[in-house]
Amino acid sequence: MKTPANDKIRPVISGGHVPPQALDAEECVLAQMLLEKHAVSHVLSIIPSEQAFFIYRHSLIFQAIRTLSEKGEPVDIITVTAELRSSGNLEHAGGAHGITLLSTKVNSAVNIEYHCRIVLEAFIKRVIITTSQINLESAYDSRTDPFEILVKCQNQLVKLQEVLQRKKAVTGKELFNMTMKKINDAKDNHSHITGIPSGLTDVDTITAGWQDSDLIILAARPGMGKTTAAMKFLRNAVVIGKRAVGFFSLEMSKEQLMTKLIAAETKISAASLRKGDLQEHEWATIHHKCGSTIFTDNILIDDSAITLQEIRAKAITMAAKNGVRMIIVDYLQLVQADIKKGNREQEIASISIGLKRLAKELNMPVIALSQLSRQVENRPDKRPMLSDLRESGSIEQDADVVIFLYRPEYYKITEAEDGTSLVNTCDVIFAKHRNGALLTATVGCDMMHSDMHDLPDGPEDITPSSDNYNPYLITDE
Repeated sequence: MKTPANDKIRPVISGGHVPPQALDAEECVLAQMLLEKHAVSHVLSIIPSEQAFFIYRHSLIFQAIRTLSEKGEPVDIITVTAELRSSGNLEHAGGAHGITLLSTKVNSAVNIEYHCRIVLEAFIKRVIITTSQINLESAYDSRTDPFEILVKCQNQLVKLQEVLQRKKAVTGKELFNMTMKKINDAKDNHSHITGIPSGLTDVDTITAGWQDSDLIILAARPGMGKTTAAMKFLRNAVVIGKRAVGFFSLEMSKEQLMTKLIAAETKISAASLRKGDLQEHEWATIHHKCGSTIFTDNILIDDSAITLQEIRAKAITMAAKNGVRMIIVDYLQLVQADIKKGNREQEIASISIGLKRLAKELNMPVIALSQLSRQVENRPDKRPMLSDLRESGSIEQDADVVIFLYRPEYYKITEAEDGTSLVNTCDVIFAKHRNGALLTATVGCDMMHSDMHDLPDGPEDITPSSDNYNPYLITDE
């Protein structure tokens, strides 16, 4: 039986090993598709393409079935035979007799999902073997950049994971039960924090905690405390929320970030920590306070990732190996796109949608820090707006939540109109909130010790983010 030159279904046998295969399962899957109507859509939702079949004739039959399904035509022995005949592949597929014989392999589609998984797993192993051989040859080539090979390997592994983790659609009944369970869990949770806590009371009141699958953009001009806020969110997610968190830093080193954490935890200035200019009791304070909080395996800081693909691959590994339940990226504009686009705005757009996909795929919150344009400085009150998001409007589009940080004191504004002191305060402005209200929370901000906290007199009244605020409005844009 002649196989076309462009056939990439089966890897070449190497080192005397026979490629992984599941011939009986392949026959069962195809037979079930020929016999039962509902089996066709079920198999097509699990097996991505004809390349998953090791036997060439099986791949041709699968391709014919998929073509008929896409046309909305019935699938049975007669229609599949006719489709193969019209495409000139009937003889390659074993002829009409071979297709009829195939349909006798099973009586029902009871175990169809199990059979599909067997076929899919054998296919994945074959792809791993083939790609490993290709990468091995590239690694032996002295002219090849090793980092390009590494990124290529990561891309291939991520794609394989995507194939294995394909999710089927759920019915209205299933989805209703899942949603009602979440609502009941929220009712029984007296703290009303259904996500990962930020540890800032007013912020958690607005968000009910950072929610799974949300992309949260934390944006501000330099000096507003973006990294300080991000480290606070990391610390509280680990200490209060009991979750592991992955932090990707493209601006500061991991040692600098740990210094910020220690400063916030101990109230010893970051400057003193950097110089090592500490009193004896301060050394004891560090070991006492940090030993029970940030000295933990649940904090994972990576300052080596550069591209979106690297972040994605490492985040998937962190989730699988370390149980990470939240990702923070500092900051978005420093991430390199995997493929160079026409301009930087298009690259930023690809990065923001990539981070949103990561949040959805891993079903966890992803907080991405972002710079704002200099337009803010030209405004009399210096308060940021959505139009200030730097380099791409797609950031606003892709994000579920957009938060701005604004410290009046930075602009020499130390007193509000009513005489309230604005020293050491920071406005956390919710400019977009897909599943919540647009509000502003005011928190304490101690830049010397890299800390943000509730104000001493307790949570402040949460104020609307705009004069048009409707407290009963849930935004969906």
